[in-house]
Amino acid sequence: MRGAAIPLWRRDSVDGKDDVSPKNLEFLKSVDSPKIRRGEYEIYDKGVVVDDRKMFTFSEIDYRHAIAAKYDLGMMGFVTPFLPEEQPPEVLAMAESIKNEIKAKGHL
Repeated sequence: MRGAAIPLWRRDSVDGKDDVSPKNLEFLKSVDSPKIRRGEYEIYDKGVVVDDRKMFTFSEIDYRHAIAAKYDLGMMGFVTPFLPEEQPPEVLAMAESIKNEIKAKGHL
């Protein structure tokens, strides 16, 4: 596989797509890449970009909640992810409320 880390326009880490050059797309098709087959890519032909937009980090609470909600996890103490089947109903209700609030803000 050919590839390199180069400065590209940032993509949300939760969108599931890969940026692929036209030449690498042909290679990935030839090896029957599952992500390419499913269409989980975008052709990147914009060249090197300096993207100064602020990046979210896992330490930011809204980002943590968005990631947890994407995978149907809850947040204990608002910072520690947990699996729903391990929690009492009142904690699950709180987690669902937070997830709905995040969806309403358009973060999911």
